[in-house]
Amino acid sequence: MIISALHSFIKDVFQNIVAFFRNVLVFIVAAIIVLTGFSFVGSLFFDSGTATNTVAKEVVIADEGGTDKIVVAKLSGVILSEPSSDVFETASTVITPQKIQTILNQARKDSLVKAIVFDINSPGGSPVASDRIFELITNFREETSIPVLFVMGDVVASGGYYIASAADHIVANPATITGSIGVILESYNLEELYKKVGLEKTTFKQGQYKDILNEARDITEEERKIIEALNENTYNLFVSRVAQGRKIPEDQVKVLANGQVYSGRQAKDLLLVDSLGNMDEAIYQAKSLANIESFQVVEYQFTSFFNEIFGQTQVMVSPFTLLQYLTTIPSTIYQQR
Repeated sequence: MIISALHSFIKDVFQNIVAFFRNVLVFIVAAIIVLTGFSFVGSLFFDSGTATNTVAKEVVIADEGGTDKIVVAKLSGVILSEPSSDVFETASTVITPQKIQTILNQARKDSLVKAIVFDINSPGGSPVASDRIFELITNFREETSIPVLFVMGDVVASGGYYIASAADHIVANPATITGSIGVILESYNLEELYKKVGLEKTTFKQGQYKDILNEARDITEEERKIIEALNENTYNLFVSRVAQGRKIPEDQVKVLANGQVYSGRQAKDLLLVDSLGNMDEAIYQAKSLANIESFQVVEYQFTSFFNEIFGQTQVMVSPFTLLQYLTTIPSTIYQQR
């Protein structure tokens, strides 16, 4: 009798546990489907503020008693050719030519805009995207005569410095890490590792150099020359852009263009930046270049579709983070018991 009751009890507990995990699994699957659909629909009808046909939100952050505007736009993250398509990500996580074009287009259409200050933090990124941004800023300056300034944050290196060099004036904090003018391309030779673990890679190709970065073999001398030529071409373009933007002879830039990083203070001594300070210094230089005394400082802000609907929160938790947390609940309950 006791054994039968115990068996029935264990059976009921087991069934309840199975039902619990089944319900959790159904909830997770349903949540994934809903969130995926939400993301897909959002990507069809909304942009995260990076396309050229969108408008940034304009927020007044300082009022110096005038109607003229000094625009501040924050740039943060890696420089890429294309923006992220994830509507749950903020547009501040990457820097793209599209985002720069959006800012410049909006400023171009507003006759009250007298200067633009880009507040940048970036370790660099795509050489192609960096060069495109350099061209956009240079063309904007020439066509509108509106001064463009950059104020550097913690790190503005490589491609970050590439795009900043297109400005009329660069402000750096004395502790800013900048420079890193150079080009890098890395490849691994895993041939010996493959042999040790018993792996063999077979490559079928049409074209002698199609697998030029094949990690299963060493690079030939001919391939090495090809890669070095490509790197040199990109490097020379980088140097010429810095020389053009900073109005420094290319030979002088090449002395500095060895991949080395510099502090903001060192960069000023080397003529890579114009003055030391933070946003206050950038605004002062902007009003001087624009020849204005009374103005408003307005910030162009970009937010994701998700944040526009649900609002900004102090704790940044996306639906996917919440979903990841929910999947840990069953194991957490089990451990606590």
